[in-house]
Amino acid sequence: MTEEITPPTRRAGSGAVRQAGTLAAGLLVGLVIAYVAFGRGGSTPLQAASNADAPPITLAEAPPADIPPGGEPATDPRAAITAFLQAESEGDFLASFGLLAAGDRAAYVTPARWQAGHEAIPPVVGFELRPGGDGPTVDVLLRLRAGLDGVLGLVPAEATSTWTAVAEDGGWRVDFGATTVQPRLLDDSGVAPAAAEWAAARQDCTDGVREHGTLVGTTGLADDLCGVTSVAPSATASALPAVDAARFVSAYGPDATTWARVVAIDGTVPLRAVLAPIDDRWVVIGVLSPAL
Repeated sequence: MTEEITPPTRRAGSGAVRQAGTLAAGLLVGLVIAYVAFGRGGSTPLQAASNADAPPITLAEAPPADIPPGGEPATDPRAAITAFLQAESEGDFLASFGLLAAGDRAAYVTPARWQAGHEAIPPVVGFELRPGGDGPTVDVLLRLRAGLDGVLGLVPAEATSTWTAVAEDGGWRVDFGATTVQPRLLDDSGVAPAAAEWAAARQDCTDGVREHGTLVGTTGLADDLCGVTSVAPSATASALPAVDAARFVSAYGPDATTWARVVAIDGTVPLRAVLAPIDDRWVVIGVLSPAL
């Protein structure tokens, strides 16, 4: 017997900070920060930042309010952005708050509220400023703590971003509200092989191989693969159909419709596996009945 399971509705992150993406993609996706020299291993292909499946995200503008004092401004835009990201990577939210532009400080009011808002911001594990001129806008490659959950949605391993500094108090601070983040998602070449690996493990009655968390959807079909004589995964993948999207949107946010992929598996127990690109691999996050 199959069983329909939809996880509890995705809860919103607390605090005044708005995510820079539901990288997600959620992208992408919030802000993420860390060591300048951090390196990412592996050679997994990444989609270009212009991928239509991962639309760019712009942080919302802060509402007007009284402006708390800032810290010492940086000497130039690149120094301001570097110092801000370094402070964030080290968990020094007092320092990063002081490097926010006046409008952002007005929005968060205190360092404590700024820190509390980080529940809705994916953690950075590395960043690299791209070469550029002396202007106020700087491109940065962010390396994030990749994952998938009901608060942040999908957080990619990497994202391209654009940061802007503004002149204040004789120096430069970071215009957090002007930051844009573009998730870099895995390409689709690994989807079908991952689904095949998962199905073979399930056929051998092994759970947890190429799986993430509690599966969403008609999960009993996955259990029914145990011991069957025939499993025939498709060699191609497709986007998550709109008619099947509601339970995945409920679990992981609206961006699930852009990054989720579906692979049909024929055989003794026909089904469709739904996969997500988490870190450097595709994994199964749900199971659907065969398409009509």
